[in-house]
Amino acid sequence: MMNSAFPNGTVLVFYKGTFVPIDINVLNQVKEHKPVELALRHGFSLEQQAKDAFEQLDMIEQKLVKYSKGKEIFIQHAFRNIFKDDAETMMSLWVLNVYSLVRMKKLKDDDMNGFLCVGEQFII
Repeated sequence: MMNSAFPNGTVLVFYKGTFVPIDINVLNQVKEHKPVELALRHGFSLEQQAKDAFEQLDMIEQKLVKYSKGKEIFIQHAFRNIFKDDAETMMSLWVLNVYSLVRMKKLKDDDMNGFLCVGEQFII
């Protein structure tokens, strides 16, 4: 059994090795809303969705790296300190974009990107 600082039902959502921990129910809600398909119905091509998602994730990730100054950080505190009142929105955007990119097969679910589930399994 895995010994973890995170409770069962937590999903670590990775991009470029940086992760945001969320409850698996949040990820299931994202999955149920079918964001890629919804965006397609509203006229956003897969290419445009991927471009936008990568740009947003890169912006967030770069701010987190700059904030951390090469040290380990508590990610929720970092989001609050960097993005202030928009912290929850930016964390949600992180999760939505990683999910969408993996779903579109534009981002590989591996050791640096994608999802790691603690105690439960999540299927894209």
